[in-house]
Amino acid sequence: MDLGVGGGFHTILNRLLTGPDGVGTKSLAVYGRFLLHAVTEDEEDTVLAALAASLRTGDRCFLEFRTDKDLSLRKQFRSHYRRFVKLDEFLDKVRSAGALDCLYAEEGQGMARYGDEDPFVARVHLAPFPKQ
Repeated sequence: MDLGVGGGFHTILNRLLTGPDGVGTKSLAVYGRFLLHAVTEDEEDTVLAALAASLRTGDRCFLEFRTDKDLSLRKQFRSHYRRFVKLDEFLDKVRSAGALDCLYAEEGQGMARYGDEDPFVARVHLAPFPKQ
């Protein structure tokens, strides 16, 4: 799907939450490995807005993405779009939106090796604040 198209990701999340029979899932885990650094910041904002609007108490989101510390390291695949996310700025954005809580964040190497590449990545575990 194209994350740049408004409402698409939100619609998919809602389909997963309600299910084809209207019953849906008891809880949902969203996993985005190497997603955020492969999309624009506007698309990242679309993803975060959809997660904030859709996730319920008990749902979780797990993200892994390249950080700015990976910028100068050698890449296995050099020719595709990459954005290097600053973890502290990403977490500030999540916190300032007020709907998602960061339960865990780690940044480093040794977590996503591929061949002889050892990228600098962040792993983040998000959950919605309980709905009032």
